[in-house]
Amino acid sequence: MNCVFIYLYISSSYVLLAANKFSQAIDLYTQAIELNSQNAVYWANRAFAHTKLEEYGSAVQDATKAIEIDPKYSKVSCSDLFSLYSYA
Repeated sequence: MNCVFIYLYISSSYVLLAANKFSQAIDLYTQAIELNSQNAVYWANRAFAHTKLEEYGSAVQDATKAIEIDPKYSKVSCSDLFSLYSYA
C-alpha cells in the first residue's frame, strides 16, 4: 500500500515542479519522505523545490540528507551544496 501512495506523491510532485508549484511539490515530497525517508531522490527533489522558493537553509538541509543517504547520487554534489551555503 505504501508503494502506491509513494508513486502517487512522486508522480504528482513531478507535475507540480514542472508547473512551478514549488510549495505544493514540497508538501508532497514531505509526505513521500514520511513514508520512505531513505530515498535520496525525494530529499534532493525537495531541496530543488526549496531553492526555487529561495529557501536556502531548507535546501541545504535536504541536500545534505540526500548525500548522507546516497553519496553517489549524481543530482546532489558537494559543489551544489557549497553553492547553496553561500545563500543560506
